[in-house]
Amino acid sequence: MERQAGLLEVLKYRDFRLMWIGQFISITGSQMRIVAVDWQVYQIATAQGHNPALALGLIGLMRVIPMTLSALFAGVAADRFERRKVIMVTSIIALLASVILAIAGSLATPALWLVYAMVIVTAIAGPSRNGIAGHECWYFVVANGNSHRTITRWHPNCHFWGGTVVLV
Repeated sequence: MERQAGLLEVLKYRDFRLMWIGQFISITGSQMRIVAVDWQVYQIATAQGHNPALALGLIGLMRVIPMTLSALFAGVAADRFERRKVIMVTSIIALLASVILAIAGSLATPALWLVYAMVIVTAIAGPSRNGIAGHECWYFVVANGNSHRTITRWHPNCHFWGGTVVLV
């Protein structure tokens, strides 16, 4: 009979635990960035006399299309290259895009095209990190590990904290 993994058994593996904590922090920041970018686009579109609904819709499009188109290549990169380097490179790309967005947000009249460009960059980098499945733990806990990763990925409090930061 095949062994069933307990709910917390996957957290016994140091490598998975480190990855899970790192992704929790990274994804929380990414979700906060999403809220901040949406708020910034709304503010810019309103200030420049554009349709804010259209501008926000374009942000969603700028996230989905590059992510979909880069998913195949990202999976290959995640399998072909050392996983830690893939995570580090894509995280650094997301960090740099966030820094550029923060600098652009501090300008008197930030350019909407720059915000769109940085959203595209972060959308392209995202699937490479997600292509790294449960390689950090034994085969009988991979499903459990992926469940933990899904919990981290769709953490409901991230949007709350992002909105709170925007309001402050």
